[in-house]
Amino acid sequence: MHINEMQIGVDQLKVGMFVSKLDRPWLDTPFLIQGFKITSIDEIEQLRNHCNHVFIDVEQGIRPSPRVASFQVAKPSIIPKQNEYQKLRKREYEKTSSFEEELPKARAIHRDLSKNISKVMADLRDDKQLDVGSLKQHVDALLGS
Repeated sequence: MHINEMQIGVDQLKVGMFVSKLDRPWLDTPFLIQGFKITSIDEIEQLRNHCNHVFIDVEQGIRPSPRVASFQVAKPSIIPKQNEYQKLRKREYEKTSSFEEELPKARAIHRDLSKNISKVMADLRDDKQLDVGSLKQHVDALLGS
């Protein structure tokens, strides 16, 4: 399948567009699925809070006005250099504790997260219902550490 993408600013997003790529790694955002059709204004607000621009797939969703976007055929992703990630950050984080204070907390959270991941993998293997909420709580705790 030939994918056609358009890069547009987050202020140009509309319900019904299919977001295929972000201007940052998906893991740096609250979106659980890589690639999704926008179904609400809330999703647009979340994209505005985390991104400057996105790529939309015009074959899977509605097209923006031609004067809004730059058209391009999808290209393989290029991993940006570390300093480019810094430019994409929307927030600055304040240092609230020293490394020495934070390390034991982070290790405990990491240990709990590892156990939770093992449980999720076992549940997957056994075709059980996944407790994604618990996994998200552990990940959020680690990120907040």
